[in-house]
Amino acid sequence: MKNIAVIYGSDSSEWEVSVRSGEFTASQIDGTKYNVFEIFARFGNWSLRAYRKDGEARQVVPQDTVLVDKTDFSIAIGGEKIKFEYAYIMQHGTPGENGLMQGYLEMLGVPHSGCNAFVSAITLSRSLLKMNSLTMRLNTMDIARRSARLRFLIR
Repeated sequence: MKNIAVIYGSDSSEWEVSVRSGEFTASQIDGTKYNVFEIFARFGNWSLRAYRKDGEARQVVPQDTVLVDKTDFSIAIGGEKIKFEYAYIMQHGTPGENGLMQGYLEMLGVPHSGCNAFVSAITLSRSLLKMNSLTMRLNTMDIARRSARLRFLIR
């Protein structure tokens, strides 16, 4: 079975909402097809919070007892090294919405949910997004008008 990491928690004030989002997401992944590992990441401290392996029930792990090896995005449980083959990024704010987590996973070659690091970085900052839109000569008002017109036509 593939090992899926659900990363939640964040460095923002919305970290508690992120935990609830992540726990819910992890609960919805089919445990008969995937091993699911819940990773809590806040202010550089990453640890395993809970996991479901081989179709078994969710196991809660005492806080900060199983740390993530950030050199290869892995953990060790009972002497077994587990590397993740996919990551769901459920963080609200930094580092999950500004491209930092995406960039880290991309450097390691770990596929992840959402857009890539560059897109995350420029879309989180409205001023960067506007500046890049102008540089690429995108008429953002024209795009907005067309989108509104298209939504009207679809209804």
